[in-house]
Amino acid sequence: MKKLLIVLCLIPLLLLSSCATTSPSEKEEDAIKSALIKDDTAAALTALASVKESYNDESVYNLDYGMLAFYNGDYENAIDALTAAETVIENNRITSISEGAAGLIANDNVKAYSGANYEDLYIKGVKALSYYALGDLEGAMVEIRRANVIARDFALNPEAQSSWIEELVLALTPNPYQYFSIPEVSDYTESSFSRYLSMLMYAALKDEGNASIDYDALVESGSVAVSEEDFIYPQGKARVNFIAFNGLIADKEAASAMAQTGAIRHLVSWPYIPEYEGSSVFSVDITCSNGETTTLSTLEDVSDAARANVAMDAASKYLGSYYRGMTKMTATKVTADTAYDEAIKLAVQARDEAKKAVQGQNDFVRGLAEAAADKAYDVAVEAAEAAREAALAAVNETEIPDIRMARFLPDTVCVGGLTRDPGVYDFTMTFHTASGDVVKTFNGVEVSDRNLNVVFASCAR
Repeated sequence: MKKLLIVLCLIPLLLLSSCATTSPSEKEEDAIKSALIKDDTAAALTALASVKESYNDESVYNLDYGMLAFYNGDYENAIDALTAAETVIENNRITSISEGAAGLIANDNVKAYSGANYEDLYIKGVKALSYYALGDLEGAMVEIRRANVIARDFALNPEAQSSWIEELVLALTPNPYQYFSIPEVSDYTESSFSRYLSMLMYAALKDEGNASIDYDALVESGSVAVSEEDFIYPQGKARVNFIAFNGLIADKEAASAMAQTGAIRHLVSWPYIPEYEGSSVFSVDITCSNGETTTLSTLEDVSDAARANVAMDAASKYLGSYYRGMTKMTATKVTADTAYDEAIKLAVQARDEAKKAVQGQNDFVRGLAEAAADKAYDVAVEAAEAAREAALAAVNETEIPDIRMARFLPDTVCVGGLTRDPGVYDFTMTFHTASGDVVKTFNGVEVSDRNLNVVFASCAR
């Protein structure tokens, strides 16, 4: 009897142990974000490094570390960390096919992190700016060319999903999507941020043709943050462009629903990025030492881009969860019901044998013994029922959607520019927020008509 109850109790433990995932706690993540909001990027890096062991995937840690190093002006370490993350993620995408079966048995968290398209494009833009800051324009162009290739491939095949999962689930149930709901979003195809950098870099190389292609693509996407002045300006003049990174990207969260497949009731879960208030930066102004000013315009809402990208993959994640939940619950129910039935059978046998053993005793002794036997039987039934229900409930606990992501990308990107005579200038970038202004100064900036002139800064509020 005890052995059967142990089997019932072990079912949830076995399921949960195969699906355990680790990541920084909400408290630890809040401490990092708090340091960023206070504009103490060095403290944020220290706080992140202290919780490195909390990450179950080194590539996710490197994404986060690389972004914080970038904000801190540590461009070499930013490049190294982001490159390391990219290398692992690219390898993970190759092996993700072989890990697909494991994901269907447990959940997507058992698979190595393979990133998202918006992360690919944005990280390459950040690396490009890092190379630029180190004086390596060619290295910057390599990253931008890679971003352009990714954007092109994604645009050509935006619906590359695990169609075999859909076919499998549709074969098992007539209407699996009836529990599925996500906010309506537009298709995600490319990053305006990487496209904007591409335009500026081609302009710096005097490649007006390719710069114009990028500009036309930005205008076609509905961007009002760019103008032809960004890459076409009078001979003898120079253009200096400004980039402001505002706030922090919205986090992935888990959506869930209870599904009914025949007699089986199971949980379905999938990742999504909810709407949220976003950055508290409501405008960014630039002041030049000659007195000229300009206000930057929003180029890209990175949270919206991520939301669209995640939503495009949500149906596949939902179907994978649907199949897992149904099969795990079915298998667990068979095992749990069998163990429960056997436990009840043994409890009945133990009760009957106990009563039989006291048949020759007087009425008082026999009554006490039979009452004790009935009580033991009731306790055994309650224990078996509790263990079975715990085993079934534990299946739902294993349906944990993959909400891993690069958590320190900005919420929005703002851009703008000034056309000036070549020379050396001081610039002030002022982030206006509800809690006060954040001011970044740039002294002795050489603005040349022969070079790419970009000034950038961040405010995590």
